[in-house]
Amino acid sequence: MWEGEEQKSFLGDLYEKMIPKDDLYRKILESVSFSFVNELAKPFYSELGAEGCPPEKLFKMLLVMYLQNVSSERALEEEVINQWEEGLLS
Repeated sequence: MWEGEEQKSFLGDLYEKMIPKDDLYRKILESVSFSFVNELAKPFYSELGAEGCPPEKLFKMLLVMYLQNVSSERALEEEVINQWEEGLLS
């Protein structure tokens, strides 16, 4: 087994144990494929220069910001850090 496969298996098991079955984000990720975002954004990304953040990740971040009523990327970072420190994300 490849090292990456072991890590995926470990993280998958951890995900199953840590995230409740009825969690909103879990339900969204299991129900919606966001791969369409990459295709829609492809014409706007250049082949030159450093690789940017994948559009799918940016879209998911914006979705979380909308659902959590967070006003900026910085505020989202702070929200995640606060939840981590409070033990809500471990």
